[in-house]
Amino acid sequence: MNKLLFNERTFVKEILETHDKSKVTVSMFQLIQLLVIYFYQEMNYTDKSELAKVVNRELEQFDYQGYFYEIYYKTINQVIKDVIRYDIKLKDITNVPIYQSEYDVIKSCGDNKHQKLLLTLYVMARWNNDTSGWTSNKCKTLNIKKSANLNCTNRELDALFYDLLTDGYIKTTFKADKFCYQMQSFETDKNQPIVLNFTSFDNLGNTYMASKDNEHIICNCCGKLIRRTSPRMKYCKKCAEKIHREQDKKYHEAKRKV
Repeated sequence: MNKLLFNERTFVKEILETHDKSKVTVSMFQLIQLLVIYFYQEMNYTDKSELAKVVNRELEQFDYQGYFYEIYYKTINQVIKDVIRYDIKLKDITNVPIYQSEYDVIKSCGDNKHQKLLLTLYVMARWNNDTSGWTSNKCKTLNIKKSANLNCTNRELDALFYDLLTDGYIKTTFKADKFCYQMQSFETDKNQPIVLNFTSFDNLGNTYMASKDNEHIICNCCGKLIRRTSPRMKYCKKCAEKIHREQDKKYHEAKRKV
């Protein structure tokens, strides 16, 4: 399963600075694809053999135990052909806004689960294309469930999609090999107020729920949605206890040094 990256260009640049494989949060195939696109698009490597060499050189520097060019050269060359043929670009998205009219539409649909799903689809649609309202077929079921903070089975998720389709909030393609949806109230007027502004695919559903009222907040530590019990509340109970223990430890260590 490929991970959705909000800003692919920034991700590639950061991992190439250190070649620290612990910071590579994508599959080997996705890493190869991102590196090919980066060196073809950003560094103007247009010769296929030279492009394969530079991608292999960079992959070797990550020191993956199972990486050998003899094993992956066919994959690298096929990705190079596809990238050049379809002129694939890196995503360079810094933020995705949800406008007032869109927010009102999202609040009008079903229950909280429907709303979290629709909100996530809106974000993924604008990430994919700022005007068409279509999500990318890269946005698989697992990506959507995780970003929407939906704790449900795939069958339950299918039922949520069905409700949004039948109620006219989204429509889908009739192509069997495509998993993508089009938002039916996609805002192109950029002059209206922005209600939410996202900079990653993390915690979209929880962020939306926290925006609906003043009763919930998102824990600043773990990102969990929690009920607000105090105006100054920042953390869930578990994280608050952990932070307090760490603060006490630092306090006593500093006191011993005096």
